[in-house]
Amino acid sequence: MENREERIQRALNDQKRKHLEEQRGVRFFQGDRRMPPDAEGDWLGYIAEFERQYSAHKRISVRAFIGHSGVQPLASIPPQELDATLEGLLELLLDNNIVIHFGRPVSDAEAYRFITEELLEEEMDNIRIDGMIHTFAYNDFHPDEASTIRTVVEDGLLAFFTRDRGALWRMASHADGSAPDHRRAVSSELMSSCEQVYSRIAAFTGHGVGIVTCAIDGRDAEARCLISWAGIERQTRLVHGGSGEAVIRLHQNRYHTWDIVRLALPGLMPEEE
Repeated sequence: MENREERIQRALNDQKRKHLEEQRGVRFFQGDRRMPPDAEGDWLGYIAEFERQYSAHKRISVRAFIGHSGVQPLASIPPQELDATLEGLLELLLDNNIVIHFGRPVSDAEAYRFITEELLEEEMDNIRIDGMIHTFAYNDFHPDEASTIRTVVEDGLLAFFTRDRGALWRMASHADGSAPDHRRAVSSELMSSCEQVYSRIAAFTGHGVGIVTCAIDGRDAEARCLISWAGIERQTRLVHGGSGEAVIRLHQNRYHTWDIVRLALPGLMPEEE
């Protein structure tokens, strides 16, 4: 049971909620009220401050946000001083609640070049709230397509072997008009091929996927990996399996994400003629 101070705080919180709902259009749900009154009050205060700043904010450059008008050009920094210079720049960004996720290894020179030549000129919301972090991702500026394709292939194979038809459908090519020829398989053909496999294999009892490699040609890509699988044949009820090289063809759609066009899986789906 709440004591007197907690009941007072809860009443104040209700007033804050009502104000945010009426003045800012914020919607709350019953599940939002399970936290202690003091914590809820801090949370509502954070929301109120964010809404206040957001309604009056303007977008400014990262350079203006951190108040840093000039930096040394990369070419002027001696190699032996680059590590310390980059660390100082990252600390300056962190002092202003800005964090960069690189997502993959990059050299100190590339990290410094990216920050000084690209990120500092990027626009951001001019909002400062204690504990609020502004995050930027290097991959958003310089996508690692090979890494993205490997993830799509791994997720696609997992969906296939677990019979997650919804995930497979979402990852399949839907022939968005950017395909260069009429021979490209569309989602219905890929799903039909999967259903033919499922009609023969009652259940997969295990599978493995090796390292995925890929070759990218413009908006088309071909990924190859070693797979193994075991499953129960529907007619004989015997365990059957296979292994070998799988070939997965992909196409980059108009939204610049990668769709699966065709699967060729050893012992399950033959490779395209």
